Amino acid sequence: MNIKQVYETVHRFGFNAAAQDIACRAASKVTEVTILRGIRLTMDSVDPLFLADEAGYDWGFIDGATLHGALRRGAPLAMDANFIDDAIARGDRCYGALRGDTIVAYGWYSTHPTPVTSVADDMIFHFDSAYAYMYRGYTLPEHRGRRLHGIGMARAMEAHAQGGSHGLVSIVDATNFASLASCFRLGYRSFGQIFCAKIAGHHLTYATKGCEPYGVFMRPAKN
Repeated sequence: MNIKQVYETVHRFGFNAAAQDIACRAASKVTEVTILRGIRLTMDSVDPLFLADEAGYDWGFIDGATLHGALRRGAPLAMDANFIDDAIARGDRCYGALRGDTIVAYGWYSTHPTPVTSVADDMIFHFDSAYAYMYRGYTLPEHRGRRLHGIGMARAMEAHAQGGSHGLVSIVDATNFASLASCFRLGYRSFGQIFCAKIAGHHLTYATKGCEPYGVFMRPAKN
């Protein structure tokens, strides 16, 4: 990180964010290390503006037949048939927005331990099944800038809450300040951090005490 980047981070997100970013970058030069912020979204915290109707879109859970049909028509969904089949076989569900028969935005939701490829291909994210975990969100480029990702998470959280869930939990790289700011505007609240390091080919993880009420921790699929 150069001086210009430091100033930009301070200006946009404050001194604490810049200091954390510098520390993480320094640690990463010694070993592979990732710090994740645990966040939650509930009906008590969500900004009601994200639950308002978005004109021109139909929101809801999208079944496998609809997803496969979109792929056969050549839709650029940033996922393939194998991923869809594997996710559905695990019990995961896709929630998103459609305009006509076009899937314009989506996110996948799980209520059980889930692989986290954003950290490493062999890491598994664990959490209390009373919550749902959102992963692999995507919006078609021509529909971006309309807050569809945030609206989708808010509406999916509401749908899960109506089914008896406490809400959503998620994890975000602690130095991805823009993404965190977007989540906090939506109504997410921070509850703890997870530290992941890889030393001599072995994964080491640690979850802070704030993660305990949500059953949140990270474990390697194998070590």
